[in-house]
Amino acid sequence: MDTLESAIKLMKPGCFMTSIDLRAHTILYLYHLLIENTLNLHGKAFYFSLARIFTKIMKPLFSFLRTQFGHNCLGYIDDSFYTEDTKDICRETTLNAVKLFTSLGFVVHTKSIFNLVEYIPIFGFLINSSSMTVCLTKKKTNKIIIMCQKLDNDQNFTIRA
Repeated sequence: MDTLESAIKLMKPGCFMTSIDLRAHTILYLYHLLIENTLNLHGKAFYFSLARIFTKIMKPLFSFLRTQFGHNCLGYIDDSFYTEDTKDICRETTLNAVKLFTSLGFVVHTKSIFNLVEYIPIFGFLINSSSMTVCLTKKKTNKIIIMCQKLDNDQNFTIRA
């Protein structure tokens, strides 16, 4: 699976970035198929992580975009990230990805970032190619502040929320 580190390695000073998010019903449909086709060996059912399987399904698509078009891209579950040196190439990269996904029946979510930007949220972080920095998103920062306040107030505190 691609990580924040992978995204940072793709980023160059002043590069342009976009992000494509696929609609949840695509993933829910795959989940439905998985439930119907749960692997059963010797009377034991084996369930697979939906996120892991979806990522495995998407991997060849990103490989195709890289080898066929030379695009700089990565994906994680239903999100994908694209970065190129110029606006025109980045726009073309994003359009090629959208065409590929829609031709395969995937639906692109409206929260996708089609505007060519030099800063973009990915994996809960905001990466900025102008300043070559990585910082927490406002949402993640607020979550951490709330968790610290709970810990400080001795409230019932869990590691994962």
